[in-house]
Amino acid sequence: MKKGKRLVDVLSEVEKKTFITETVIPKLHKLMNMIRSAEQCDVREKDYNTVGEMVRDMERSKIPYNVSPSDLKWCNTLYNKYRQLDK
Repeated sequence: MKKGKRLVDVLSEVEKKTFITETVIPKLHKLMNMIRSAEQCDVREKDYNTVGEMVRDMERSKIPYNVSPSDLKWCNTLYNKYRQLDK
C-alpha cells in the first residue's frame, strides 16, 4: 500500500498561505497567551519569545512558511506543558 501525500504537501501556494494565516497562526497566538498567563518559571520568557519569533516569521514570509513537523511537535509539547501549569 502506497503512503499518501501529506495535506500540506498537495496544497497550492495560496492555500498554504491561507492555511497558515487562518489556522496555524491563531493557534500559536493562543499558545502564546497560555504561556504568558502561566505561573513564572525559568523558561517561560524563552518559550514565549521563540513562539513569537515563529509567528513573526510566518507573517512576514512572502512565500508560505514551511512548518516543519518538529516545530509542530515542539509547540504541542509546550501546549501540554503550559496547560498542566495552568491547572
